[in-house]
Amino acid sequence: MVSERKNESYLVAIKADLKDINPVSFGEGFIQPGHKSKIFSQSCTLLFYSRIGEGTLILNGNYIPIRETAFFIVPVGSDAYLYSTVPWKHQYIGFTGTFSHDFVALPTVFTLPEDIVSHLYVPEQETRDLTFRLLSDLCLIHSYMCDPGQEAPDYVQRVINKINTSYMEKLSVAQMAQELGLDRSHLSRVFKARMHISIQDYILKIRITEAKRYLKHGYSITDTALLSGFSSRTTFSSTFLRETGSTPVDWKKAIQASPENRPR
Repeated sequence: MVSERKNESYLVAIKADLKDINPVSFGEGFIQPGHKSKIFSQSCTLLFYSRIGEGTLILNGNYIPIRETAFFIVPVGSDAYLYSTVPWKHQYIGFTGTFSHDFVALPTVFTLPEDIVSHLYVPEQETRDLTFRLLSDLCLIHSYMCDPGQEAPDYVQRVINKINTSYMEKLSVAQMAQELGLDRSHLSRVFKARMHISIQDYILKIRITEAKRYLKHGYSITDTALLSGFSSRTTFSSTFLRETGSTPVDWKKAIQASPENRPR
C-alpha cells in the first residue's frame, strides 16, 4: 500500500520466496482527518491492523466501518480506499502464497484476543529478521482463524465453561464471542466443528438437563423454569415438551414414581 500522502506512510520490501505464506511488504500508514488514501493491492493480499483511531474501508464500492484494534483484509486486485474523519494510524502486511486464499475467505473485518495481538510485531520494536517475524505473525493469525481443529479445544472449552456455570442467565453467542475477541460466525463454526452441535443447541441441552435435575429434586415447575434459564413457565413447558416428548408435570410424576426414587 502507498498512501496518497507519502510523508504519512512507509513501506519495507521483503525479499522472500516462501510457498504457503510469503511476506512481501510491510508498512504503516497515517490518515489525516478528511483524507482518503488509495490501497494498491495489485500484486499481493493485504492484512491491515487498525492501531489507533478508526475509519472506513471502501472496498469495491462497499463502505465498511473499521474500528480501533480491528483487522481487515484487502484481497489482491481490489479497488480499495481508506477514509477517516479522525486521525487514523494503521499497519499492514502484504503477502502471497497458497494460504492467502484462506485469509480472503475470512470475514473482511475481524478481531483477535489481546493475548494474540500482544505477540504481533509493531514498528517500534527492533528485530533482526523482519521476514521471520512477519511470517510468524501471519502463521499465528492463520492458525487461529483458519484451523478450528487446532484452536478449538481452548476457546470451545471456555464457551462450555461459561454455559455450564451461567445457563440460568441470558446468554448471547455474540456477547460470548466479544468476550473472547472472536468473530461471532467464526466462534460458531469452531464450536460446531468440535462439538457437532451449535452453541444455541448446547445451551438448550444444558438447560433441559438442569431442569430435569431440579424437577427430580422436587422443585415446582415455575421455579424450575427460572432456575434453568427459561424466561417463563410457558416457554419452559413448551420447550421441554418439544425436546423430551413429555410435559414437565408428566416427567416429574414419572420420575418420582420410578422404583429408584421411592423411599426405602
